[in-house]
Amino acid sequence: MMDTSGFAFPKPLTRAELKATATRHAHRLERAWKHAIWSRDNGHCRACGRRVVKSFAYAPHRGECHHLVQRAIQATRWDPDYAVLLCAACHQAVTEHRSRLVSRPGVPALRAADVCLVEQTTCHTLVG
Repeated sequence: MMDTSGFAFPKPLTRAELKATATRHAHRLERAWKHAIWSRDNGHCRACGRRVVKSFAYAPHRGECHHLVQRAIQATRWDPDYAVLLCAACHQAVTEHRSRLVSRPGVPALRAADVCLVEQTTCHTLVG
């Protein structure tokens, strides 16, 4: 289609192209988010303090980033202040509600700076 000035309008992106662009953007955000959390927590589990490693294979000492506020809330989804680095064992215990992240007395446990320990029952007795 031509406009009155003689220049063609650019063709709009297809739905597939728009989705691919959004997916690439989300992957970049996630990589930056994870990098910020690993750097801030210095490669240690915020719950038990053990040194964690980056690995695709399941191991109790594998590091995993845990959202303190549900991921569906976009305002905090990519904010490293609302996430902590946990070992796989602690992350599984927290996710399954066998352990609970708590804060210092009198401070809400919504931001990563406030999280100091896990109330646990059997965090490291998990068999992976």
